[in-house]
Amino acid sequence: MCSSDLTNRILRGGCARRAHCGVKMNFSIEYLDSGVVLFVIGGRPTAPEAVAALKETSEAFRSWPHPCCVVFDLSVDDVKADVRRLVTTWRRENATLIPSAVYGAAYVVRSPVIRGVLTALNWVASANIQNKAYFETRAEAIERCEAWNAELPPPPMLAPS
Repeated sequence: MCSSDLTNRILRGGCARRAHCGVKMNFSIEYLDSGVVLFVIGGRPTAPEAVAALKETSEAFRSWPHPCCVVFDLSVDDVKADVRRLVTTWRRENATLIPSAVYGAAYVVRSPVIRGVLTALNWVASANIQNKAYFETRAEAIERCEAWNAELPPPPMLAPS
């Protein structure tokens, strides 16, 4: 099961840290009993909020003892250009960390605009994740990750370079 030392810092349904509880953005990480890790990103992230969330994400990825299946619930209303650039840069800088920590990603994307942003991001800075899929509901995404967990045992953890 995926878990980390960060688990004690995660508040279910809330923010991992006060820095992530900005007026514009909601961010949380939850470790589900099924072994799936749920990232919830909502609202309208500002650049400082995005930087804090990406730092927390990197810390979580580095703390996992093996690759995990992750649900990214993207309930964001809008993603400004500066935030898109930050995410693109983060993905490029973490090109070895991401696939060593995440073997499956299920994205919950309700907005066609955000789905377009995510598609463009994947073209520009692919995360090279072994399995990925897009869903309209969180329940569908969690179900897919649970199925991946049952079908495909995660590969051994690779040391980030």
